[in-house]
Formats: sequence, C-alpha cells, structure tokens
Amino acid sequence: MTNKNSKSVVQVATEGRRPRNTAKRKAALASACAAIGLLAASAAYSEPAESAATDQLVEITVTAQRHVENAQKVPISVVPITPDAVINAGAISTDRLAQLVPGIQMGHEINSATTFIRGIGPNSNGTGEESSVAVYLDDIYIPDGDASIFQLNAISGIDVLKGPQGTLFGRNATGGVVQVHTKDPQFDPSADFEGGYGNYGTFTGSIYATGRIIDNVAANLSAYITDQRHGWGHDVVTGQDAFTAENWGVRNKWLWTPTSGTRVLFAGNFAYTRSEVGLGFNQIPQFVAAGGHGYCPGEGGVDGNPQTSPVAFNCPGAPGATYVGWYNTTDITNDFAVNKHTTLELKIEQDFGFAKGVSITGWQYVTGHAQFNQDSSAYGDVVTDLVQRDRNLSQELQLISPDDAPYASRFNWIVGAFYMDDNAGYGPNAKLAGIAEGFPTQFVPSSFFLNLTDNVRTTSFAGYVQGTALVAPDTHLTLGARYTVDKRLFTGGVYFSDAIPQIGGLPVCAVAPIACPTTSSTPGAEHRWPMGTYRAALDHEFTNDVMGYISWNRGVKSGQFDTFGTAAGGPANNPPVNPEILKSVEAGLKSEWFDHHLQVNLSAFHYDVSNLQFAVIVAGGTKLINAAGAKVNGGELSFRAIPVSHLTLSGGLSVLYGHYTDFANATAYFPPNAYYLGSQISSPACAPNGTYTCNASGLDMIRAPHYGANFGADYVVPSSIGDFDLNANWSYTDAFSWFPDQSMRQPVVNLFNASVKWINPSHRYDVRLWGANLSGAKYYSFGSETIGYGQQFSPEPPRTYGITVGTHF
Repeated sequence: MTNKNSKSVVQVATEGRRPRNTAKRKAALASACAAIGLLAASAAYSEPAESAATDQLVEITVTAQRHVENAQKVPISVVPITPDAVINAGAISTDRLAQLVPGIQMGHEINSATTFIRGIGPNSNGTGEESSVAVYLDDIYIPDGDASIFQLNAISGIDVLKGPQGTLFGRNATGGVVQVHTKDPQFDPSADFEGGYGNYGTFTGSIYATGRIIDNVAANLSAYITDQRHGWGHDVVTGQDAFTAENWGVRNKWLWTPTSGTRVLFAGNFAYTRSEVGLGFNQIPQFVAAGGHGYCPGEGGVDGNPQTSPVAFNCPGAPGATYVGWYNTTDITNDFAVNKHTTLELKIEQDFGFAKGVSITGWQYVTGHAQFNQDSSAYGDVVTDLVQRDRNLSQELQLISPDDAPYASRFNWIVGAFYMDDNAGYGPNAKLAGIAEGFPTQFVPSSFFLNLTDNVRTTSFAGYVQGTALVAPDTHLTLGARYTVDKRLFTGGVYFSDAIPQIGGLPVCAVAPIACPTTSSTPGAEHRWPMGTYRAALDHEFTNDVMGYISWNRGVKSGQFDTFGTAAGGPANNPPVNPEILKSVEAGLKSEWFDHHLQVNLSAFHYDVSNLQFAVIVAGGTKLINAAGAKVNGGELSFRAIPVSHLTLSGGLSVLYGHYTDFANATAYFPPNAYYLGSQISSPACAPNGTYTCNASGLDMIRAPHYGANFGADYVVPSSIGDFDLNANWSYTDAFSWFPDQSMRQPVVNLFNASVKWINPSHRYDVRLWGANLSGAKYYSFGSETIGYGQQFSPEPPRTYGITVGTHF
C-alpha cells in the first residue's frame, strides 16, 4: 500500500467618481517590468517545456495536514484546484472559486468577502470581525475580510478544505479553509507575459519571471493589472458609470538554500483593489412602499410605519429609493471601495534530523476606504464614509516528523505553536455624514454626522499536536488537539458631532432617539476566551486506489466584538458574542478506477452548531448576536475522468439541508402592515413573536442552497499548426434565503463559461478567447434588509468576454 508519509511523484498544483492611484501604480509596475526583464534575460534562449499531456489522471498533492500528501490519501474532504482549472473557469479572483467547488457560496459585503462552506459562514464581515472560513495566502492567515478577495495571479494551486479544521489551522476555521499557494522561485529560468482586452473597456496584463541570482539564491517576481474603465450600468442620478473596477499588485519572493537541510523563503506582496461589487445598493424589484413610491426618508419614524411617525414629512420631488434596473444605481455620489493589502512572510525550514523545524513569520497591513449611500436614494439619507485599517503580526513554530525516519511508515506527527497580535478597527473619523436616521436630510445641519472611531486588539496564543499511526494493516488512526486563548480589547466607539435641538418642532429624542447627544467615546471593554478543538479520524485503504474514512471534529469560531455596531452605541450596549461551536461527523470514500482514468470521491456529514454568530443589519451598521443553534446534514460527490485521449471531464454535486434548531429572536423587518402592503416581501414562514422579530426555529439556514453542482470539459485538439484547447464549464446553485425569516430569496443561478485557446507548436505563444456568464444570469453579490431602507441588493458581474495573448520563455 502507499506510504501515507511519502511525497507525491508529480504535483500538478505546483506551481463618475473613480479614485485612482495612477502614479504609484505606474511606478510599481515599471519597477516590476524592469526587474522581470533582468530575470527573464537568461530565460530567453531556454528550450520550451515539454508537454505534460497524459492519458492518465495525474496525482495531485495538498498540504491539508501541514505536510505534502497525495490528496487521495488524506482523510479530509479537500478539493485541490489547479492553475489551469482556475483559468478555464474564469475564476480570476478568490470570490469566483464557488464556480469550481459545489457546497460553497461566496458574496461581498461592501468591500469584504462573506464565504460560506456547507452553510457555515459569516453574514457580516466587518473590520476586526473574523470569518468562519479561514483564508490563507501561502502560509499566512488573513484575518481581515477586506483582504481576502484578491486576484489569483502566478498561483501554483488552491486547496479548499471543507468542514472544521481547528486542530491544524486554528480557530475561525469552523466552515473550512481556503489556502492559495503562489509560485515559489525556481533556479531554472522562465518567464511568462500576458495581455488582454475585454468588454466594458477592460484591459488586463500579467508578468512573471523566475531564475537563479547566485548559486544558492533564486528569486521570482510577478505583477498584474485589471482595469475595467466602463461600468455594467449607470447611476440614474449622476449619470456616471456604475460598477467599474481597478486591481493591480506586485509579488516578490526570494529563496535561499545555504545547505541541503536549510531553506529560507522571504516573500513580499502588495495588492490594490477598487471595486463597487457589494455596493451600489438597489432596491429589489419586489419592493414597493405604500402609495406606489419607493422609500422616502423620514417615512416611518421609529418603527418604519408612517402612521406612527410624530412628524408629518413630505417626500421631496420624485419617488425615493426604488428598483432602477439590475446594474443601475440611484445615488447622490457613486459608491466605491478601495483596499490596499501589504503582506510580508519569512519562512525558515531546517532539518534537525529527528524532525523538520519550521518557522513562519507574517506581517500584514490593510487599509480600506469605502463610500456609499446606504439608503440607495437621491436624498442621501445615510452617506457613509468608512475608513478601515488592520495591522497583524503572526508567528508559528512547527516540528514535523521526517519522511525518512525509521518509523515513518507507521507513524507521523506534528507539534506546533501559534501567536497572533491583531489591531483592527474603523477610523479615525469614519463618518455617517448627513445621517437622517429616520428623518429627512433637509432637517439635518451640515455639521451633524456620526463619527465611528474604534479598535479591537486581539492577542491569540495556541498550541497544537496531531499524530497519525498505523493501528492495523492498511488502517490509520489520526488524533489531534489544539488549545487556544484569545483576548480582545475594544476601545473607542461612536458619537455625534452635534446635537440636533428639534425636528419638526418636536424634541429630537422624541423623533429619533439615536440622534440624542452621546459622549465622545465609549469606555473600553475586554474579554478573554479559552477554546479547545480536536480531531479524530480513522481511515482504511481497501486497495492502493480506494480509501475510506470517518472523522469526528470540534471547531470553534472565536468570540468577538462588533466594530460596526454603530446603532447599538458601542460595547456598553453591544456586548461581545460568545464563541461559535461546531461539532461534526463525516464519512468519506476516495477512489480511482480503470487504471487511473476515473476518480470518484464521496462524503456525507452531520453538523451540530451552537451559539451561531449572526449579524442583524440596522440603520447605520450591524449588531452581532448569538443564534441558539443549527443542524446541517449533507452529502457530496466529485469526479475527474479521462474517458478518451485528450479529453478531461470533471464535476461535482452537493446536497445540503441546514436548519435552525432554536432561533426565536430572528429579525423580521417586514411584517404585514399598511406601509408595506404594496410589497411582495412578507414572510408567512416565520411567525411573528414580537416587534420585528419572528421564530425561525425549523427554517432553512441562510445562504445554504439545498443543491449545488458543477461540470467541466476540456478537450485538446492537436494539429500541425499547434494545439487547440476547447474548454466549457457549468455551475448550478439552488435558490436560498439571505435572511432567516426567508423573505429575501436568491433565485436559482446557472453560470456558463467557455474558452478556446490556441498554443503554437513550440508552446511559446498562445491566444485565448474566453467568455464568462455567457447566459447573462442575474444574481446577488450582497443582500440587505432594514426597517428604514427596505430590501436591497448589489449585483454580481454580467456577461463578460475577451481575448488574452501570452508568450512564455
């Protein structure tokens, strides 16, 4: 049978208001081009690489257990994604990976990722609020959701681990892990250059080069740019383009191997992202307020019902917020979000003989600036100007059993320790300017705004151990445990710049209590959470190509403060939520058949979740609460096949049923009343049990579609003038609810992508024609509902297409 500790023979996974940063971008890219020119010089005359075409499925390795293993020998549900698969599916950034992996639902909230795996994920992901799905760039954990959406440039592979991974990847991996591996430097020189153009005036370019610097030092350098100059739609108020984008970045790695047992890798990465996806709020088509017009600032007073408002407001001019077209917006200024993410990593590996020692040091700095009109109307009821920052330092130490140890065929182990110091928050002077909070802006002085300046400092210490032993012929037992202590300190808070004396002749506190004067800062709050996680797995190799496993896991998402809880008044009125706990049982079968021409993997799982963390969206921000509990049951199938020469098929299926077991205080902003009689957004499924609350017990979990599927086909046609690579991909996502009261539904989504690529006989040049979302499916990237602003959405991209030309040395 195959040695579980051996490294694989082949590793496929190796390797308009429009703020712009033109000067810095040009300088960075010019420097990158110059350096790449130097690295590429020695590659210009190298021989072209031989084709890796094969009629058998190639072995893929992963690092799901923190050392290199054949993916088919790992008792974890892991989906390895190769660079070619990423390109062929049009998954140019991390938020597009759901098209390749059934059971994942990905979206945006403002400028932050909200990723769900098997129904587990964050419905809010503000600065300082860590996700339930951990994202890693190489070996560095990215705690900030603003930095977890990035371009997939010069990657060597991606591992998507499903289910709790708390033992080796730490807390905040209850849903799973997405680990992106970028190319390491190579001593053999090579270089790649690509440029392209697509609809919506989109220019793309990327460069990559690697080579030897001196005898034991190699380096690489990569850079990319995507500049979408024309929008998918337009702002009906300003006339500017809506949904434009600009992304660029540079990455540099250095590898030093002073001895055969020492490996030192240093990496620096900078990414600039400007996007409107997750913003540009628009009312859903079904939303119509009483009287036939859309939302009007001030209608509704305290509870959203105009009959109870103490002041009679008259809506100025045309209707307020209403549906204006799928890719159009209604803003007094164009929304935008800009993120800048700098990452430094130092990884040292040393062979001590008895073990391999690994040290991983990471430093990150993230800044974000987002401006958006929260009420999605021309009145500017809430114009938000967010300033976000996150500074992170992490250190991980590992001892890993050597592959050549005398006991390696019977036992392997890993021992590690992890430390993180993270400072994240909003401000200084993040503003909700011109805020009405239930009354029109013409009553609000220009000097009045809500100021949000806060910070959460997180210090985390953890120790972990895991071992795998041969307990019977071809049978292995894996046991692992981790103990973590998190301490979070919340400082700062929210305050109003000026008090408003009265509205419509009445005291302001009688009209909108949130506008009453508050202190300039909220006293700090501190909390400490000790957390334990474990893993136990039993696997058996029935043959060299068939393995079955069963595992038991406990994962924990850390307790946290709500940094965006502006409407709740800071930590005094918005206490931290407790850790979210997930216990799982999973059984799986991994197999290959017909002389490695067919691979079929199956899994079935059950989750029991307690203290599920949930964000309630309120006017001006969010408020985190603990939903009582949930249960999830599901099964998954994936396959890869080479039925005939040059044809590769792949696909997957996900079946998921998740429901809340006890969620009596779920939000229900739209009970039947006179104000919303014209809207088709009531939810009879969730029985009202209070003021804007309902009992969601027994109802489906949010963003947990019952079914998901994908299918891909790649066919290479050899010819005397070069190879023609024909590729097509389809993904299916079943309907799901964005909120627990089931009132806002995402319809079924079918996505079709295709490409045709010509590669010249020397494999030096290629031309690729591509198209994404060819059927023009319309679906949400973000959903929101509040008492004052109705139900809103931000769209995902429409049909896109283009051409890419590449040259390789």
